[in-house]
Amino acid sequence: MGRVGSLAAGTVLLGRVVVMRCLVLLALLGSGCNGQPPGCDTGPYYRCAGGVVYEGECGGQGSPAAQCAKGCAVEDSYESIAQCPFQLCLEDAPKKAGDPCQSADDCHPTQATWSGATLTNVDLTCDGTTQACVATASPTVADWMKPCSPDVVAEITAFATNGNVGGALPDPGCAEGWCAYNAGPGACIAAGCTRPCQGDQDCPSSSLCHGAVPTGCPNEWTPFCESSDIAFACP
Repeated sequence: MGRVGSLAAGTVLLGRVVVMRCLVLLALLGSGCNGQPPGCDTGPYYRCAGGVVYEGECGGQGSPAAQCAKGCAVEDSYESIAQCPFQLCLEDAPKKAGDPCQSADDCHPTQATWSGATLTNVDLTCDGTTQACVATASPTVADWMKPCSPDVVAEITAFATNGNVGGALPDPGCAEGWCAYNAGPGACIAAGCTRPCQGDQDCPSSSLCHGAVPTGCPNEWTPFCESSDIAFACP
């Protein structure tokens, strides 16, 4: 069985940092790339228009790079070429309460938020009457963070002798088939049953979907729910 995911020395994922070049400001400024507003990045970019994400450079429309299933998150928006083109699509934009919807899928993905050391999950579903996203309970996992199978823990211990690794392994002994772990210095192993996920909306309260990427983007890992509880981290 191979490892899934990777974390720094026994740490818990405490948030996401999305690095965006100034191209995304073009949509907010109401100016196209040809308008050359102050600080316009003239390098390659992705641009979403009419439900299609184009790849190009300032001065041309570019060539199609991705087809959005539900249209653009923001019409005529720009993003760095370093990002995945599907990131500009509506189906991959984080949703919030009050957003229009036809089904629960329209209210996903969501993104958990941090306030100091407190993580708050944003759990939404679609209200069929108002056709708007509304708050709902966080999902549950039958054996969330309960001990993983001894043979899986032994496998983790074997390849994590030097510590400083983390991720998830398949574990048939866990209700949803996965064991998340952190291994710190001094043979400290913290492991608990988890579940695979596509976004924070799939994870129990106070946890994040580690390794999630926009739908349609390549991903070499299987994303999994990771607890924010400090008790899960090695001291």
